[in-house]
Amino acid sequence: MGPGPSWLRVCVSVSLLVLAVVLQIVIVFNKTSADDSGKVAKEFRAEPSPEHLERGRYLVEGAAHCFMCHGEQDYAHASSLPLPGRKGVGKALQGELYDRVFSPEGLVCPNITPDKETGAGTWTDAQI
Repeated sequence: MGPGPSWLRVCVSVSLLVLAVVLQIVIVFNKTSADDSGKVAKEFRAEPSPEHLERGRYLVEGAAHCFMCHGEQDYAHASSLPLPGRKGVGKALQGELYDRVFSPEGLVCPNITPDKETGAGTWTDAQI
């Protein structure tokens, strides 16, 4: 490897950044404290719209590079693009360096596809 950060470290850093942004959104839109009338705010629910979908696509496939860890890459063609049909399927990273420490037990990157059996299809908007 070269002098730059490893792809795993970059992926973990970006994932933590995305998690921090998502948590901030959840905190802002899903306050759990009761208001003046004693009612508790309802759970966060994203409003579907073409703009929100496009923004999500930009974040997941562009800025956050989610499929670098949550997918299978096509290294055969000198790229790290996901294999067709393998975006978001998740994987276990074993024998990798994590925070400069060798991790033989690995790191699990869960399936984030909308599949209800094996993926995030049953997760709430707040969980995502």
